[in-house]
Amino acid sequence: MPLFTPVPARWLSGGGVGSSSRRPQEVLRASFSLEAAEQPVGGAALRLWVRSGRRRRRPASLALYTVGGGRRHRLAVRPLPRAAGWVSFNVTDAARRASALRVELRCRRCGRRLSGAAPRLQLSRRRARRVRRDTADFLGQSEAVRSGSPVDCANSHDKKCCRQKMEVNFKELGGFEQIIAPASFQAYHCRGGCPASYNVANDHALLQGWIHEKHKQGVKNMPHAHAPCCAPSKLSALPIAHYDAQGKVRITYWENVVVEECRCS
Repeated sequence: MPLFTPVPARWLSGGGVGSSSRRPQEVLRASFSLEAAEQPVGGAALRLWVRSGRRRRRPASLALYTVGGGRRHRLAVRPLPRAAGWVSFNVTDAARRASALRVELRCRRCGRRLSGAAPRLQLSRRRARRVRRDTADFLGQSEAVRSGSPVDCANSHDKKCCRQKMEVNFKELGGFEQIIAPASFQAYHCRGGCPASYNVANDHALLQGWIHEKHKQGVKNMPHAHAPCCAPSKLSALPIAHYDAQGKVRITYWENVVVEECRCS
């Protein structure tokens, strides 16, 4: 399972605009299946894009409920800003307890700000300890990476493999007129060299680096191998708001466009 996995929603009956005796409200109901998750859930976030709203004396509020066993349990309430944007809820505990997550979103004083909204559930996996790290420790490779955090370039003089900032501006790049938001984002890129045993992505890269160094030293019968290359080892998705072919606003996750981590491979 990728580091951040969007789970598609299955719409349940009863969604739309409802009302009570005192306050009108919009209601969205959806179900997310978690049975396809290959690894234990490390974290879960429910995200929803809401439209911009008018200035009101009392701001709109969005409440999230989980539904099960004939009961409804409120998890959180969020005030909605006037500007359009993402609203996020942490649903990790609820996602870990069930094979399917049934949710209900109720928005008061919204004025149809949820019209056409599609809630997304994003799962992050629990990091498993990798054999290559045990191997590197056993062999005493002091520069082998032992943590899951990205190695960012500290300055322009860094020569070893690291993650460098690279801002993408859709307007300046051209050809992305259909994208509404974001106007720009940080995509990052990987640069730098890969000395033997440094920031290796796997045991194969570890061995390849050793063989490359031994061949350079002129060790007899040592095969020739190029040094490992600095490349993205983890990528994440970018949520974008855009117009589709019919001119309607859609929310889509553009997969594998943000570099989260660089390693030598």
